[in-house]
Parts: sequence; structure tokens; C-alpha cells
Amino acid sequence: MTREENFALKLKKLRKENNMTQKELAQKLCVSDKNLSKWECGRSTPDIFYLQEICKIFNVDAEYFFTDEDISQNEKTQFSEREKLNLLFWRWIGVILCLSSIALFVAVVSRIFMPTTVLLHFNGKGEVDRWGSSREYIAVGSTFCLLGYIAFFMKFNQLSEKSFNKKTLNLGGFILLIIPVYAVIFTIIYAVKMNNMALDKGYLPQSGDTFASLFNAILCMLYILGGAVCLGVKQNGAIGLRIPLTLENEKAWYILNRGVGLILIIVSEIELVIIGVCNLLPTFTVLIMPFIPIVIMFLSIIMILKIQGKRFLQTD
Repeated sequence: MTREENFALKLKKLRKENNMTQKELAQKLCVSDKNLSKWECGRSTPDIFYLQEICKIFNVDAEYFFTDEDISQNEKTQFSEREKLNLLFWRWIGVILCLSSIALFVAVVSRIFMPTTVLLHFNGKGEVDRWGSSREYIAVGSTFCLLGYIAFFMKFNQLSEKSFNKKTLNLGGFILLIIPVYAVIFTIIYAVKMNNMALDKGYLPQSGDTFASLFNAILCMLYILGGAVCLGVKQNGAIGLRIPLTLENEKAWYILNRGVGLILIIVSEIELVIIGVCNLLPTFTVLIMPFIPIVIMFLSIIMILKIQGKRFLQTD
């Protein structure tokens, strides 16, 4: 059990034994309910000032909060269940962000092969009233991609809800999954219709080497899939960010994998937008663009280690 989890169980136990609500304790400490909730959920611990105030309120020593004494097996099991829910949450996030990225990927790949001039808008009667550059089509994929992040933040709020459980988590996941699934279906249908109408109008497909753009787009999508896997994978020796620290420390595994996973997804999506806007890239880009997410990933690992390094030293 981690230091934060140990503290959380003790604090919650003392509060209940003294018939005190979270709001009452938060008012005594002059902190927000949100901060107190984080302490009782094991996400963080208070600084030395608030720790001393808590000790005064409950008349205990600071050492009391960081030992395994007085913690029942049932309380430990509750934390174990919470960790399972946390893992399930991140798996849903990985699926939602990955599917949203597929909509952007479809838009980018479609633009590589469709004419540069396509239909862009219908009027109220269902008639085509505007033709223009296929570059604007990338905005469709980008918009759906952003909707995936809106779903992400909506779902993230569930972590702080008291009713947070497996049933509500899965129900919310299925509901929010409608957004990226609709995005992928709409993008594919819209791309086919745009391409066919442009060809019927007499606009010809683009001429040029599509290798670099297609290669980079596919590689970006693979990075996104890898990032999605990192978000929800359990500690293992086969899949994920496997370095000595993450293989030895479970906390380091989850923090680094989730951080790296999100960064890989975001950077790769930005690259996809760039590919879509630039369209047919020169061949030499296959020697540059594939390494950008990797370099940023390694830099992010260094930053996470610098910021979270002390937390990794705290043993379970």
C-alpha cells in the first residue's frame, strides 16, 4: 500500500469515528472540499502545515498516518477495487481517444487521394452551393478529434463522484463512445461522397508521390494505437513503457505509461493535422517526421521523472 493510500484510510477512519463530514473537516482546515477529497482518495497528501492541523484536530501523532496499524483488510480491499476502477477508466479513455483519432486519420488519408477541389457545403434544399479546397475537409476530422477530448474531460469528472463504480463507469463509457463511433462513420461516408461528386464534376485526382504522406499518416496512427495501449495496460514485461524503473515500481509504471500514452496520442494527432494540411509531402519527410513523437516522448519521460521522481521512491 502506498503512502498516500495509507494516509487516506487513516484520515477517513478518524473523520468517521468523530462523526465529522468532509465539509466540516474542510472548513476546520480552511481547505476546499476538493482538496480534502483528494487526500481521502489517496491521490495526494497534505503539506506539513495541514498535517499538523489534522493531528491537532484528531489528537494523534503524525506517525499514525504512515503506518499500517489499525487498517482492516476490508479497507485495503476497497483501495484495491478503486485501483481496478481507475485502470478501467483509463482503458475507456484510450478507446475513446483512439477512435476519435481514426476519424482524423480517415480525413487525412482521403485528402491524399481525392481531388484538391471538392464539395464543401449543401444549402437548405440539399443542393451543393459551395466547392473549395479539400484542405477544409481536415477541419472535419480535427473537430471530431477535439470532441474525443471533450468526452475525455467529461469522463474524467467521474473520478471525483461519490457514485463512481464499475456500472456507472461502463455506462458512461458506452454513452461517450457514441461520439467517436459516429465521427468515424460520418467521416468515411462524407469522404466517399465528396470524392465521387468531385469526380463526376470533372475534377481529377491529384498527381504526385503519395508515399511520404501515406507512410507518415499510417505511422502516426500506429503511434496513437500504442499510446492508447499505454493508457490502460497493467504492469507487465511485454507491452508498455518497459524500463527498469517501471518494471520495479508499479506507481512509476502507471504514471509514466499514462503520461507517455497521452503525449504520444496528442503529438501524433498534431502530426496528422500537419500532414493533412500540407497534403503531398516530399519524400525526405519520412526521415524526419517519424522521429518527432519519439523524441518528444523521451523528453516527456525526463520531465515526468523530474516532477514525480519523489513519488516513485515511496514504496507500497
